Amino acid sequence: MSRRPRIGLVTPSFRLFDEQMPASFRAGLVNRAERFRAELEREFDVAHWGLVSDARDAGEANEHLKSGRIDVIVVAPTMAAPPGYAEEATSGIDAPTVIWNTATTKRLPAGLDQAAAHEDTALLGALMFANTMVRRGTRPIAVSANPDDAAQVRRVMETVRAAAAAVALRSANAIRIGDPIRGYTNVLATEDDLTMLGVTEHRVGIDELGDEFAAAGRGAAREISARIAELGWTGDADRRSRRLAAAIRGLVDSRDADCGTVNCHGPWFRSSPDIGIVGCLGVSLCAASGVPISCTGDLPTALAMKLARDIAGASLYCEIFAFESETGLALLANSGEGDPATGNRTPRMEPTQYYPGLQGRGTALSFPVAPGPATLVSLTPADRTWRLACATGEIVESRYPGLGAPNGMFSFDGGGTSAIDRWLAAGPVHHHALAPGRIAEPLAVAAQVLGAEFVEV
Repeated sequence: MSRRPRIGLVTPSFRLFDEQMPASFRAGLVNRAERFRAELEREFDVAHWGLVSDARDAGEANEHLKSGRIDVIVVAPTMAAPPGYAEEATSGIDAPTVIWNTATTKRLPAGLDQAAAHEDTALLGALMFANTMVRRGTRPIAVSANPDDAAQVRRVMETVRAAAAAVALRSANAIRIGDPIRGYTNVLATEDDLTMLGVTEHRVGIDELGDEFAAAGRGAAREISARIAELGWTGDADRRSRRLAAAIRGLVDSRDADCGTVNCHGPWFRSSPDIGIVGCLGVSLCAASGVPISCTGDLPTALAMKLARDIAGASLYCEIFAFESETGLALLANSGEGDPATGNRTPRMEPTQYYPGLQGRGTALSFPVAPGPATLVSLTPADRTWRLACATGEIVESRYPGLGAPNGMFSFDGGGTSAIDRWLAAGPVHHHALAPGRIAEPLAVAAQVLGAEFVEV
């Protein structure tokens, strides 16, 4: 994400049982709450007032949380505690809430007595608060994880990160440089569609792109060369592509864009007498800087790329070129642009093979997609809502360096032609965001925060 998410941590407790518990009980709760905070601070900025044990604590915690921006609330009960305290502590804060059930019991001991049974009642506290959310008409987002179990804590981080990614998408600035290809109705997103999601679109006119390109002289091209050298990419980038990359980057920066789309197949780029090339180099450099950009004017896929990148750390614009019925593998590729974080070798720059313009071929990027678990992601307007669809699987190899573009062979979980049937039935955009890892679970969280339909293949 463009900034580190800020989490509001609420840790409820209850004093009713203090007299019956060991003297160390209250101090243990304080230590637990601090442990929760420390774990979350590994990845997020955390606002945490401390134990919320009564109405006064709740009011002070609420004031503390309201003193700054909060992206996601995490309610992590330390024990069975009245849910009203957490309700008051989070009152008036417009942020999704994640319930972290922090129960640590691995196995109950023999001869359990009442005091020992009350030592770890965080599950009861989580249940209490979940009920209040349902009463308010909100479906709870809940994750159970022992703070001492690293694998379980990773699920907490993934869940909170997914909620924060959805919040970031709801206020995203998206840049559009070029209208979609005529007839590509499946890549469209109307102003009403984007408003429903919370995205602001900034359109760049042909003349504005031309002016930015004209202003990008030798100095801007040298800056792009320095950036390429810093990234370690090999091969050659022609000067016109470096100028165009500087122009695209300037427009992205001027709009404070979080993501965007271009359409090189039209008057903005290839058929422009002044520009006359594709923008693959500029798009790839933006991706390397954390701003994913799709092609063909496909803004919905740009939004899917941003969401996938914020959750998984990388995302590649791609599509299914072909599916092998014999092996069950799908060829994922594009025409020469991509996020190098999805590859496993140093990217190589070379002239685009397929889409020359009036002024030449322009520079494309080529690399093999890294093998390992992966997820295809699609985000599309649907009937009065948006649909977030995903398909999990694995990149098993990258066979085709001759494509001159990022590529990999994807195996759907569940395999076979039936997997393609299920993916077709999910109604994705024909372009996809490819993210590393199997991220269906956090994507389901993001869909819930966005108020979108969720389909997992």
